[in-house]
Amino acid sequence: MMKQILPLILIAALIAGAIFFFQDPMEDGATEERHWERTITSETGADAWDITVFLAQGEEGADIGVDLEYNLEPRELEQFEFILTIADPVNGFFIQETVTEDFDGVFEYQERCKFCEDPERFERQNLPINIQLTWSEGGQVTGNSYGGKTIPVREIIDLEQNGQ
Repeated sequence: MMKQILPLILIAALIAGAIFFFQDPMEDGATEERHWERTITSETGADAWDITVFLAQGEEGADIGVDLEYNLEPRELEQFEFILTIADPVNGFFIQETVTEDFDGVFEYQERCKFCEDPERFERQNLPINIQLTWSEGGQVTGNSYGGKTIPVREIIDLEQNGQ
């Protein structure tokens, strides 16, 4: 009887070890505490999306990211795309999400903040944020501009100094 159970226990231990060692590190990073975050509101007053821009400590330095939360029925959303731009220094990212079949209404994206590496060179105290968000729902395409908020340079300096 023990000869039959021992191989099953060994196989279960190998599978558990593989799952532990091959975890996606971004999943762990997503639960880390953020250094700074700010909610961005629509310039037109539309409330289909809640948008939060954030700074966090990543594996290779500071990360900049965005949380998008769709407030309407997520199953009806066909696709969306967004562009985040920062005016000075000119920087940002573009995401086109075309597969929304399993979309639960929340999308998080973050990447290494390359312009954060040398915040002392910034001429402004605050970096203006602008987001262009376009989505398709029920065959109708809608777009909004979100902005009017800034990233304080002091927060970038704090993140860079504390992360080293």
